Amino acid sequence: FTLVTEVPYFMSAKISDQTPLSQSRRDVIMEGVARSRQVYGVMSKALEATEGMITEPTARLLRDAVATFVESGVKSLPTQERWAKETPGMEQPATVAQEVDSIHVGVFYKMLIASMLARAVDLELAAMGGGAGAGERERERGRECGCGCGCSASPGTRAKLQRVVDELRSAIDGWATTIEENLPYEVVPIKKLIEVQYGALLVAL
Repeated sequence: FTLVTEVPYFMSAKISDQTPLSQSRRDVIMEGVARSRQVYGVMSKALEATEGMITEPTARLLRDAVATFVESGVKSLPTQERWAKETPGMEQPATVAQEVDSIHVGVFYKMLIASMLARAVDLELAAMGGGAGAGERERERGRECGCGCGCSASPGTRAKLQRVVDELRSAIDGWATTIEENLPYEVVPIKKLIEVQYGALLVAL
């Protein structure tokens, strides 16, 4: 059989804090939806800008995975909004834990997906690096390297991809900073992660 044990990336006391807030649960969910929409917007812009430009095999797989995730996520936002607006009890005060989950944890996981897209662009840029004999081969095909490194990419292609990944990483850094400023946390020690995984295995056996 196969056992997959999912473990957290970090720990924070706020994640289990049941202290009520002045905001309603509806309000924190709607704020979370707004932040999700903003994150998806950044990724959608980067996906549109790189359409047809990612050809390196691993990079293409990463970009396609991100595109699927973003498409699914964007479609889910209206459902989340209806849930927040129409479900009874949403006017009750939200807890610290609910605020963290709606506003910060959700963005954290979307940030990981955005990082996959940045990695895809980085891989494509690296693949454009040419190498020994690359310029000669391109000249034989009637193409000249536009950036002087011996690759087949035009300067415009390289510049556009670099601009996309720079903007994407700037956005990722901003999201990470906001999370760190609002969510005190500590990385889960590897010893605890191993204990959880082996403990789950023993229970399953």
